[in-house]
Amino acid sequence: MPAHRIPSADSTDSTGPDRRTRILGAAKSMLVRHGLEGWSVERVAREAGCAKGLVHYHFKSRDLLLAAVAAELGRARMQQRLAALAMRGTAALDELWATMLAHADDGTASAWLQLGLRPGAAVRTALEPPAEFVTAVGRASGAAMEMPPLTDETARTLLLVLDGLEAALVRGAPRADVRNAYDRVWLALLG
Repeated sequence: MPAHRIPSADSTDSTGPDRRTRILGAAKSMLVRHGLEGWSVERVAREAGCAKGLVHYHFKSRDLLLAAVAAELGRARMQQRLAALAMRGTAALDELWATMLAHADDGTASAWLQLGLRPGAAVRTALEPPAEFVTAVGRASGAAMEMPPLTDETARTLLLVLDGLEAALVRGAPRADVRNAYDRVWLALLG
C-alpha cells in the first residue's frame, strides 16, 4: 500500500495567493537587503522556498516581478509617510524625517532608487504614486501644518523632493545638511 503524504500545517497550494505573497515578500526583502546586484529570480525562488518556475508562473517575467515589488514598496512607503503626517505641527515633520532616516538606513530608500533607475515601462509605471495617494498627501500635509490642503501638483512635487532628500541620505550626504534642506522645504510651503 503506498504511503500518503500528509501536508504540513504551513504547506500551501503552489499556485495559490499565499505562494504569490511569499514570492513577492522574498523579492522585496532581497532587494532591500542586497539591491539589484544581489537580486535574481533564482535567489528569490530559493528564499521563497519554491521552484523558479513558480516565480515565472505568478509574475511572468523578471520585470513584472520587479514592478510588483515597486508597487509593494510604494504602498508601504506611502502608508508610512501618511501615518507620520497624521500628527500635527513639528511632531509630524519630525516623524516624517524619522521615517526617511529609517528608509535610508534599512535599504528601503536604496531599493526604491535602484528600481527608479531601471529601464522598462512596467517598473516605471509601478513607481508612480496613485492619484488618490497624491491627494491624501496634500490633505495630510496641509492638516499637519494647519494650512489648506496642498494642490495635487504641489503634493506631487513634495513627494519628489522627499525622494530626492532620501537619495541624498543614501549616498551619504551629511544628515544635518539634508535635514536643513528638509526644513527649508517645509518653510517654503508655509510661506
